[in-house]
Amino acid sequence: MNDVARQEHASSHRQQCLALQLRLEELINSRIEPLNLMMLALLPASRRTFRVTRGEQGFSVHFCGNIVDDIIFTKTLHQELSAAIAAIQNSCHPLSSASATEKLVIAFRKILRRVVDSTIAPALQKGTINILSGIQIRLAGRVKDARKYQSTRLEVLSHLLQEPQSTVADMLRSHQYYLQWNYARRLRHLRQSDDGSFKQTFCWPERDAYVAMSRDCDDSRVLVSIHMGDFFGAFKAIADALDQSRSVISLRREGDTDSIRTLSRRHAAGHRVYMHGKENPVTIVRALRAGGQTLSVMFDLGRDFGETTEALFFGHRARFVRGPAELAIMGRARIYPFVSYSEDGRDWIRMEPAFVPELRPGESLQDATSRVTQTLVTLAERWIRQYPAQWKYLDTLPSYLANENSGQQQEVVSHAR
Repeated sequence: MNDVARQEHASSHRQQCLALQLRLEELINSRIEPLNLMMLALLPASRRTFRVTRGEQGFSVHFCGNIVDDIIFTKTLHQELSAAIAAIQNSCHPLSSASATEKLVIAFRKILRRVVDSTIAPALQKGTINILSGIQIRLAGRVKDARKYQSTRLEVLSHLLQEPQSTVADMLRSHQYYLQWNYARRLRHLRQSDDGSFKQTFCWPERDAYVAMSRDCDDSRVLVSIHMGDFFGAFKAIADALDQSRSVISLRREGDTDSIRTLSRRHAAGHRVYMHGKENPVTIVRALRAGGQTLSVMFDLGRDFGETTEALFFGHRARFVRGPAELAIMGRARIYPFVSYSEDGRDWIRMEPAFVPELRPGESLQDATSRVTQTLVTLAERWIRQYPAQWKYLDTLPSYLANENSGQQQEVVSHAR
């Protein structure tokens, strides 16, 4: 086979993989929970070329390699995607056909997704999301095949949060609204919608102290938060408050890196975006040790985003990514925890006291990482207890628990960032 024929063959294989990717996503998203989770349980456990993540807009299939240059990977990917689709379609335990109510839920879900991704006036968008998300969750409660799953989830969350089931049910209804509205705001930030119709302002009591400290201290810092409120807008607001000479580093799993890099236009020239699993952590550690760097990272993530360590979370052993704590310790950088949330119609940024995550005498890096991660997780639990409906992962809280969920469940509940 000559070079031209080989390239044409590889191009055809790539196109087939992209078509299979869309087909698998459509198949999984054609049903509501827990029926789509049952589909995911049918996928071959040995796959190496793709993973499935659950985001605000449904389940997505992501490739774990390069389909442009790696012909061997692309061939294996094609085989594994085909096997996954066949496993669902040819299962010996076929799903029952979608009821009229479930079809209606899916129809409303599609409308809601279009509204979330639209550029209509923010006030109209917010109100429409509130109405549609409410209708969708009420209809979903009438789907017979989903009732037992929803009842079990309600019972488990009630136990973990130590709240009555009626209270948790209200939380979950509010959570669906916040999930979609905060995602809509994130999309607006990434589009750089600064045309006057969408200018985010925060109540930030610690702003002046943070800015003053930044002028007086050229240390590196690790700015950490959880997926709560308008965290994209909060990161932008904090970056915009700093002097342009300070460089910014962000960690991402996937997505449009250019939009992230220019999120704060004041720092676009000095904003580096690193990808999970693709960049050498030594590069980030070296940058932090050089000083004058601000690393922005989320710490409320599970094993799908890297190596984890154990921490106590809502009274149970749980697994959280170790990267944020480990990078801060190795980079000799001060940690600045903050949370963003909405209250009484206003958006807030609240910063906790900063601390230096130094190794204690005789302490190993692994033990120090676990200790610092526990400190952060304790903060996260307090924030979540105060504003549970605004935490992005409220409905999948049980998946964090160390011994109560399989690896498959851990993987599919990870939201794409």
